[in-house]
Parts: sequence; C-alpha cells; structure tokens
Amino acid sequence: MSPSRYSAAAITLHWLLALLLAFQISLGWTLEGARTPELIERFAVHKAMGFTILALSLIRLAIRVMSPRPAPIEPGWTARLASGVHWLFYVILIGTPLTGWILVSTGKKIADTSFWGVFGIPPLPLGRALHAPAEQAHGLLAFMAVILFVLHIAGALRHQWLLGKPELQRMIPFARGKAVISAIGAIALIFVALTIGKTVSPNPPGPVESQD
Repeated sequence: MSPSRYSAAAITLHWLLALLLAFQISLGWTLEGARTPELIERFAVHKAMGFTILALSLIRLAIRVMSPRPAPIEPGWTARLASGVHWLFYVILIGTPLTGWILVSTGKKIADTSFWGVFGIPPLPLGRALHAPAEQAHGLLAFMAVILFVLHIAGALRHQWLLGKPELQRMIPFARGKAVISAIGAIALIFVALTIGKTVSPNPPGPVESQD
C-alpha cells in the first residue's frame, strides 16, 4: 500500500533543494559584467553551491528510487506529465552542476574549485574544445529550471485548490489541515531565497579562477 505522505528525508531534501535552486538561479543572473572582486566572490559561491546541489540531488534520487512514494494524485496523462517534470528536474539538478564543472575545468585559467573553503574540487581532465558546448548546455539547463520551477508550482496549486486534492499535505512539513498557511510560507521562503541570491556579497571561500 502506498504511503499517504512522502518520507521525512524526501520532504526535507525536496524543500532544501527548492530553496537552494531558487538561490542559485537568482545568483546566476548576477554573474555578468566586468571581473570585479565582488563578481569573483559570487562566482565562488555559485560554484560551491552547484556542487552542494549536485550532492544533495544524488541523495534525493537514491531516496526516490529506493523508498515508497504516495500514489499519483490523478491517473492518466496528468500523472505521466507530473512524473516527466520530476525526472526532468533530476536531469537539471544533476546536469547543470556537471556542465558547470566542465566549464571551470576547461577555462583559460584552471584551478581547484573551493568547496566552501573546506577542500578543493579538482578540475575534470577535459579539453578546451568542450568549453563552448558546456556553456550553452549550462545556460539551457538553467533556463529549463526556471520553466519547470513554475510548472511544478502551478501543478501543485492546481491539484490543491482547483481539484481539491491534498497535494500540499503530502510534501509540505506540518501541512496537515493547514495547506493555505503552509503554501504561503513555502512561497515566501522561495522569494527570500531568490532575494538573497540576487543580493548576496560574501567573502570568497577560496582562490577563484576565471570562467573564460
């Protein structure tokens, strides 16, 4: 018998990844312009966050494969569409950091990427010819992430209030009987993550190389 809610681990990682992805997308929009010290700091955070998202996404994928999940809210094509969106999210959450890793591994100046100042992540042994294709793929995946983010939220809200299905209660912590408050809180947190990503200006966690 399928459980009525996702596991605590799945819920935690789902929302943690949602907030980190919102932060990362917002931060990525600011990575343009002259190579000022502030921009270099932002690149360092962007790369460290990318590896964080990659690690958490692999754990989340393992949980999805091994743990029982609630049955689909709707049968038929809507269930297949929802499943397709979820799997595309995994492609994006894993593929975007990997293409970013290729980018920093094939730039003109190559060095280890600092993982929050704790340890360095070495570059991949790849040739410079992969830099341009990786850059295009990285941008495309980031664009797809924005579209899927919106589709995912719209689908959840459609299930909850248009169809009257308890979608939010299955994934939002403490949402039993408090779907409206929980949804408002979750959306507010996403906007906070977007704002922080756009405005953050931290000290660099370690030496940062150019992406070009």
